[in-house]
Amino acid sequence: MKDYAAPWFRARRSQGIDDTICYGMIEPGRDRRHVFTVPHEHCDGVGAFMRLLRRLPVSSWTGVTGRPASIPSLFSCWKQHSSAMPVVSPQWRHHQQPAADADAQYIAVEALSAEATQALMREARRQGVSLNALLLSALHGQVSQQLLSEAGGSWFIPVTLRGALVLASDEMNHASGIYLPLPGQADSKRIHAGIADAVRRNEHWWLWHQSRIVVDVGGQWLVKKVLRWLSRRSYLGSFSSMGEWQIDWHGTGLESDSYMWAIPPGSPNYPVAACWLICNGRLVLNLKLNAVLGLGAARCEALLRSWRRAVTMSLPVDAAVAVAENCHA
Repeated sequence: MKDYAAPWFRARRSQGIDDTICYGMIEPGRDRRHVFTVPHEHCDGVGAFMRLLRRLPVSSWTGVTGRPASIPSLFSCWKQHSSAMPVVSPQWRHHQQPAADADAQYIAVEALSAEATQALMREARRQGVSLNALLLSALHGQVSQQLLSEAGGSWFIPVTLRGALVLASDEMNHASGIYLPLPGQADSKRIHAGIADAVRRNEHWWLWHQSRIVVDVGGQWLVKKVLRWLSRRSYLGSFSSMGEWQIDWHGTGLESDSYMWAIPPGSPNYPVAACWLICNGRLVLNLKLNAVLGLGAARCEALLRSWRRAVTMSLPVDAAVAVAENCHA
């Protein structure tokens, strides 16, 4: 089977939109960040991690593998697809720069302790929501308060297709996604229900089928044409979950408390790029703001800290203090 996402990222790059995934490891004891890059055309985020661990090499690790599943038909996805809601473009508060990517946009990273991570997971279970929904609710509120003049907009949320797609390499793009429109404030239960409903209706497969048809019918030429039309729409950004990873760093030269980090490319039309994962029991938050927003490294760091604080607001006091005391920039 073809990697049907690759032609779309190739077309983005040909139109001047960066498709680079940045990822790597952080050794907190040595205050050292290792940075690697790969074009999204070649790998999805999970595939980038697999490539890294195999090339180090790491002898023992577990990560995102997916579950065996069948691909729903185009017709069944079309039947389940809900009527498309109008795309509400975010109203950014800050002066926007020309819509072009910058080569070295700052990436903010924070890791929580294993104890703080467990506290957040318990809170998500108490609320009856996913950790993904809990984290997105906190980030969305901060983006609305700090960056928008009028609240509201849509997030792109990648959804893994691993276990259903059989591609030439397990490092290739095994992902699609859903679009989640939100008002200025949205609690975790609303977000959890919205994501669950979209996945239940196979919106991620509907998007995959549409991408596949454009590639099969018109090839790279048609992909570029459709992408130019889609670039007229604007979103808040992308919110990626990279899942949970358990890694034995022994023999790699890295310290045992090292953890992985990653960030999606983002773009002028998806200017807030956020990602989270759990590595060796620690929640890792990652954030990048596209240059189109005209905000620098300090604002990116400040927004990440605000995101982390917002995550802890619903926790019991002792757990919230544990989160605050065990974060590392």
